[in-house]
Amino acid sequence: MKIHKIPQLSHAKELAVDARIEAEKKARRQSFANVLKNKLSEHSPSVKFSAHAVARLASRNISLTTNDISKINEAVGKLEQKGGRESLVLMGSLAFIVSVKNNTVITAVDSNRNASGNIFTNIDSALIM
Repeated sequence: MKIHKIPQLSHAKELAVDARIEAEKKARRQSFANVLKNKLSEHSPSVKFSAHAVARLASRNISLTTNDISKINEAVGKLEQKGGRESLVLMGSLAFIVSVKNNTVITAVDSNRNASGNIFTNIDSALIM
């Protein structure tokens, strides 16, 4: 019977194994960070736009920046804290009707174009940004 001696890992091979293990740990941590980030964003979702609001934005040539959407999100948060349900949000020359409980913009109007004579009904609160 022949006895085979198991060779010792060289120092370079040990370092390579250690590096691979550390890389796998880092990948798991990053994966966990991504999962956590996604879960947190589910609890503070961005405001949605109804099909009607999207159509009004397009037909009235209203374009919103990410900063505008952030302001609308902020407004919805404030309105929710104060108990608003269906609210008018005035932001510069823009007016939005927002369903606070559904976190949804229902419609949008640009007061510089065709806003005179508009009547907003069934709102319980207003916020001027």
